[in-house]
Amino acid sequence: MTLNRIVWTQAGLALLGTAATAALLGRKGALGFVAGALIAAASFWVLHRFVAALGGDRPNPLSFVLISVRLMLAGWVLYVILNTYQLHRTALALGIATPVAAITLVALYELLYARSS
Repeated sequence: MTLNRIVWTQAGLALLGTAATAALLGRKGALGFVAGALIAAASFWVLHRFVAALGGDRPNPLSFVLISVRLMLAGWVLYVILNTYQLHRTALALGIATPVAAITLVALYELLYARSS
């Protein structure tokens, strides 16, 4: 249940952040934010699968290799995006931070909700 809440909160933050960066920074800012949010969403999904694989009976040694490749691939994609499309770097960084913001908001929500019940 908490994972679903994190995913939906991240999607909502990505939509709100895209609209805000479009209003403040224009089209390149919005594209930078969307690119960062998509990279972050893909990274979050791969990390979730990695952690789920570790929780099994026998962790797969290939999981470590895949998580390392994920990080290298994410770095390469960021490099290509920044150098090819000249997107707004601050907007890209804010887009990448959407999972952290979503996790923080869900943790605060659950903390407040648990306290009231």
